[in-house]
Amino acid sequence: MPTTYAYKVRDRAGKLLEGSIEADSTNLVADKLRQLGYVPIAIDKRDESGISREIKIPGLGGRIKLKDTAV
Repeated sequence: MPTTYAYKVRDRAGKLLEGSIEADSTNLVADKLRQLGYVPIAIDKRDESGISREIKIPGLGGRIKLKDTAV
């Protein structure tokens, strides 16, 4: 039975997009997103209530990489 996954991807122009898709595994989600021309950034399984299980708090975590900044 398919599960709902939340995803973040970058399109060919580098724009960050978010959405959700139903699939049987994260590998199938990544394959489908690549077929659509996107670069997967994050794929998170959602529970039955539709809430993503991963919690991210801005400011606590990854740093901005040089390639992600624009002048």
